[in-house]
Amino acid sequence: MTENSLKPALRYFLLLIVAAIWGYGIYSLSISEPKQWDFKTYYYGAIAHDRALNWWDPVVLSGVARADIKLAYVYPPLTVWFFKPLTWLDFSAAYQVWLFVKVLLLALLVFLWCKAFLKDEDPAIILLFATLAYGSSAYWDLVAGNIGIFEQAVLWLGLYGLLKHRLWLFTACVLLISLFKLTFIIFLALPLLLRDRTALRFALVGSALFVGYLLLNYLTYAHEFSVFWSIITSIDERGEVYNHSLLAFCRDLIDIFRGTGTVAGNTMLGSTIYVVLAAVILWQSWLAWRRQKPGDSHDDFLTSLALFTLTYALIMPRMKTYSFVLLIPASLLVMRRYLTPQNFVFLFILLSLTKWTPLPFPDSARLLWWYYPWLTALLIWVLLIVGLRRGHLLDTAKTTP
Repeated sequence: MTENSLKPALRYFLLLIVAAIWGYGIYSLSISEPKQWDFKTYYYGAIAHDRALNWWDPVVLSGVARADIKLAYVYPPLTVWFFKPLTWLDFSAAYQVWLFVKVLLLALLVFLWCKAFLKDEDPAIILLFATLAYGSSAYWDLVAGNIGIFEQAVLWLGLYGLLKHRLWLFTACVLLISLFKLTFIIFLALPLLLRDRTALRFALVGSALFVGYLLLNYLTYAHEFSVFWSIITSIDERGEVYNHSLLAFCRDLIDIFRGTGTVAGNTMLGSTIYVVLAAVILWQSWLAWRRQKPGDSHDDFLTSLALFTLTYALIMPRMKTYSFVLLIPASLLVMRRYLTPQNFVFLFILLSLTKWTPLPFPDSARLLWWYYPWLTALLIWVLLIVGLRRGHLLDTAKTTP
């Protein structure tokens, strides 16, 4: 039995609800090929590469697919080889294989959370929270067909290695996911914050290999690498198109106040405000971490991990809906530690609300819905910061209602 176990009848009822939601959701995806639009870009990008075409241009990809593809390929050039085996199948078969593998990895990911990181929580609560939290971010990853679940599975395998003091496994996993999304390389700093004496050597080696990887991309695909770099540095997605990041939030605010709607306006002021706010978040996280007593216990590790992942998500310049899968363990952990059972249920419901509303709100109010995942992550971060400042847990947070 876990420390926060539910009554058997309630547990089975929640598991039935979760099974019904996922069963229907996966079935609807399996029969609707217009979904998984990111995968469509990956698949036809690999085919375009085989044909020596420009696999960065959605117009070219649309011609190859004979269908509308709106999203550009946004990963370093060498990553296109990762998707080549999928092109051995026709698109329909590859679509199903991609979906099946991701569902399997998501199941393994939740299993790892249950067994290694949230051992005191009832699995039914973890499953329900993973289903609903942050605008159903886990399901949105399946809908989008992004590589996100692959990344999360590898990352949490690495974090499990870090928990077991296997820095080689952690470093290898961080490097692997950073081949696609470069910002994950920041996780190499996590062992340094855990005061591991051997962490610096691994961080330096990992950083050197990462730089070598970028250099290899440039030497192998000089033109394509410059195209890739120009694409990722010019992306200006906002909350309305599923980018719930602090940078997008600041730019949207400035655009609305200037009367330009949510389209590109003067992004310099928004970027400046973003830098200031990100610095404040980093500074407060640093102060909170400094207040922690050095320790090597499981709880100390989980606290540092929660603080790191929340801070990372809050300051990243791009956080799509599916990216918030990263915060599911940290959010559940913080809520359970620092809230009474009644407040835990209330915040559980709050984080499970959708970020969209059909109500005809003006943009100034709708903005709060567009950035609902980020704002709720900010709430969890504040809860953790305040809890660490107080230096103790609520005794009442140990009992499930």
